Amino acid sequence: MRLIYSICVFMLIGYQADAQKGGMQFQDLEWSEALKKAKSENKLIFLNGMAQWSQPCKLMDEYTFSDTEVGEYYNKNFINLSIDMEAFPGSELAERYQVYLYPTLLFINGDGVVVHRGCGAMESAALIDLGQRALDPETRLAGLQKKYDEGNRDSEFLANMSATLSDACLDQTAWVDHFFSELNQSQWTSKAAWTMISLNVDDPYSPYFQYLMKYKDLYVMNFGKDTVDQKIYDVLLSQFTQIYEGEDIRLFAIQALKSIIQPLEFGQKDELEAMVNLQYAEEKEDWDLYCKSAILVVSQQGVEDPLQLNEFAWKIYVFSEDAEQLKTAKGWLEPLIKQYDDPSLIDTYASLIYKLGDVKSAIRWEKKAVRLAEMAEDEDLLHYQLQLERFESGL
Repeated sequence: MRLIYSICVFMLIGYQADAQKGGMQFQDLEWSEALKKAKSENKLIFLNGMAQWSQPCKLMDEYTFSDTEVGEYYNKNFINLSIDMEAFPGSELAERYQVYLYPTLLFINGDGVVVHRGCGAMESAALIDLGQRALDPETRLAGLQKKYDEGNRDSEFLANMSATLSDACLDQTAWVDHFFSELNQSQWTSKAAWTMISLNVDDPYSPYFQYLMKYKDLYVMNFGKDTVDQKIYDVLLSQFTQIYEGEDIRLFAIQALKSIIQPLEFGQKDELEAMVNLQYAEEKEDWDLYCKSAILVVSQQGVEDPLQLNEFAWKIYVFSEDAEQLKTAKGWLEPLIKQYDDPSLIDTYASLIYKLGDVKSAIRWEKKAVRLAEMAEDEDLLHYQLQLERFESGL
């Protein structure tokens, strides 16, 4: 029995060793030892900066680092380390190398200098490509920075460096500021400057975006209306999304964004303005504007999400007395109640047709909503019962 157990343990150890050989081999080295080894072997350290709780890190461990092709490439070319950046000594390295998210993938030379970096979970081919760029002095981040410092301002080069910085999840603000500090404002409409604006500027209050808005016609003349309009739309939409997802000073931020959008003319302005007005109306509790904006947003953007449509429709039921608005909201829900036996959707539909005067149909639909709510675990049954009582009292 002991012999069988020993054989099984031996086979298990052998299997684990083979599995490790098939993927990336992370070495158990002190940081100082890794630096010495990197210098003596003339190799880069590949540091997987991870955190125990990070789901993307777990995905990398399970799928990417275990890949045979990844293992062959990285084991041959790098000294591989995987360090928890939230535990000592990883926390010191995280501060030194500006690691703020996980995984952060660093390529470090024997002097402890980062020459290239990436971030986020990635598939095997992308990780191999990242390693190849790290080994090439022409394509790695340190090499690109050297070319920039030497004066390269070619638009294609700037686009490449922008993409590399973005892939590394590094803040590009200081780099963009430095670039524009070297130019007269008359040069801000050049091809190189447009490359920097189009790829790196996403703050509508930055001087570069403000300049774009002021001299939009010049940019359109040089780079095309569709391209410039799309950039303006993307920046303003991103700002709106941040406001929508934020918690503080939301009303002030929306008012500021409205003041930026209003004087501009660009493609998809109407769509963005409708979304901003919708959020503004909700914050101000201007329900007349809210109902009009909700109908416009659904019409312009073809909203199909049942939860979103139900939210819009319910607020129109509660706050609107306009029969056309009520009919429009009812029309959103008609295909949904055929597709989903959802008590909330049916309740909203019943409420709309009740307000439109079809009391008997409203009662019939609300009874169905009550039955469905009774079978559901997470529904407020009392709400449905009270709505039904209200409808029945209207007979």
